[in-house]
Order: sequence, then structure tokens, then C-alpha cells
Amino acid sequence: MTHLLHDSTAGRLSLLSALTLLLGVPAPRAAAQDVPAVTQHTEAVAAAPPEEDHETTWNISAGANLSTGNTRARNVNAGTQLYVLRGSHALTLQSAFNYGQADTDGAGPGDYQLTTRNLNSRVRYDAFLTANDALFVAVAHRWDSLAGLQTRLQLQAGYLRNLVKNDNTRAWIEAGYDFTFDNRQNSPGRRVICSEDDVTNMVGGCTRVVRNFQNIHALRLFYGLTHKFSDDVRVATGLEFLINMNELAGGEAGAFEDIRVNWETALNARLIERLALEVKFRLQYDRVPAATQEVDTNTLISVIYTLL
Repeated sequence: MTHLLHDSTAGRLSLLSALTLLLGVPAPRAAAQDVPAVTQHTEAVAAAPPEEDHETTWNISAGANLSTGNTRARNVNAGTQLYVLRGSHALTLQSAFNYGQADTDGAGPGDYQLTTRNLNSRVRYDAFLTANDALFVAVAHRWDSLAGLQTRLQLQAGYLRNLVKNDNTRAWIEAGYDFTFDNRQNSPGRRVICSEDDVTNMVGGCTRVVRNFQNIHALRLFYGLTHKFSDDVRVATGLEFLINMNELAGGEAGAFEDIRVNWETALNARLIERLALEVKFRLQYDRVPAATQEVDTNTLISVIYTLL
């Protein structure tokens, strides 16, 4: 009898379990068993593709200096910079003009002499291969007759590599090629070593002359750094090294003798939402200069207004 009751009870339990599954009602969990929790494998779901990088910035700058009394001088500067980023492509356009006069001999306000007059412009295109690697081409123009240059045209191409890149700091290096064309014709600051006749006739041992036109093929190396101390204060610096690979016409310099170094550093402090104050220092060194001095320096204080 006991055996029959046991079979009957077991049968009813089995029938109850089957009905429970069919009706979708959860069966009570046995006390001695732990049902494992269901795990959702979210790593198997592909993340949404990141939004394409899209950035446009455009600013203009202007500054002036006026000195009176024992020192009489006046200087103005103006510039603009446009940066456009679309995905892996970036375009940069920048231009800066400086003009200055001074009473160099103390003759009075009516005897100001030209001391500064130059225009520097640059267009550059970057194609990013990865987030930290890019290829670039650039065209630069410099007009600075007091430095012996009616026109200096530079064509550059090379490779860029980011060493550090985060929200506050970016450090990078560039390596490539630079072609420089100099037109020194009729520049008031043009350096004269010897005249063409002196070189031809070997007068005074003259062996070279500053040519009106010069082509320079150079190896280019560059190191750049930007750092943001806060949302309102940032610094940027860049050091460029150029060394010629060809012998310059007229015997001005042999290969690897015309070394050029350009260094620029700027401190930018935002005053209000779109207005900032910038202090910039630029040094240009040329071992074989077009003018008489190997080193040119320039310090600018400008107010920058961001348009975009």
C-alpha cells in the first residue's frame, strides 16, 4: 500500500511540474538547489561607431606699441588663423603682418625710420593615417626686405607623429623635406659679400656673392608642444631645424653648411569668452643669411578675438 501511495504522489508531482511549465508559472525552487543567474554578455554587442571629428576655429589678432619721450617708436601687428578639421583631414591657414618705425637718430618726430616690415603666411594640409600619425604638405611665404628677402617661398612635405596626446598636453615631432626659393633682388637689407666682378676677377680673394635668386634643398626636423594649464591659460612652442643638402649657387655655402633654426613660443590667456591676450616670441637663425645679421627676433603682444 505504501509503495502505491508513493507512486501516486510522485505521479501527481510530475503532472503538476508539466502543467506549470506549459502555463508559464514558475515552479517553486528547491531549498537545496541554487539556480545560476543569467549573465548578459554585453561585450559581444558592437559599440556604436564614434562620431566623426568635426572642428572649425577662426581668430583674428591685433596689437600696437607706442613709445614717446627719449625713445620714440611705433609698431603695429595683425594676423589671422583658420583651422578646419573634417574626419582625418585638416587644413590650416595663417598670416601675420608686422610694421614698425622709430626715431633712430633723435632728429625728432618727423624723422622716423622704417625698422620692421614683414608678412609671413602659411597654408598646410594634414592627412591623418591614425590618431597619432599623419602625412602633410605645406606652402609658406615670407616677405621681409629688411632681412634681405623680397620673397622667400617654401614648399614642405613630411611625416608627423604624436608622442603625447591627451586633454591637456600634446607633443609631436615632424620629419621631412623643405624646398626654399629666395628672391633677394632690390632688398635694402641684402647682404653683399663681393660683387660679381670681384668674384670673376678674384679681387681681394673674393670667391662668393649673394645671388639675387637662390634655391635650397633641405632636410627638415620639427618638435612641437602645446599644454593647457587651465581652461583659460595655455602655452605653445615649436622648434624647427633645417639643413641644406645642396651646394648653394655662387659659392655662398657648401652642402650641410646653411643651417637654419626657427623657434616660436606663445602664452595665451583668455580674458573673456571670445577674447584673449597673447605674448609671442619668435627667433630666426640663419648661418648663411640673406642680410647682414644671422639672428632675427621678434616679440609680439596681441589681443586675439575668436570668430568661430
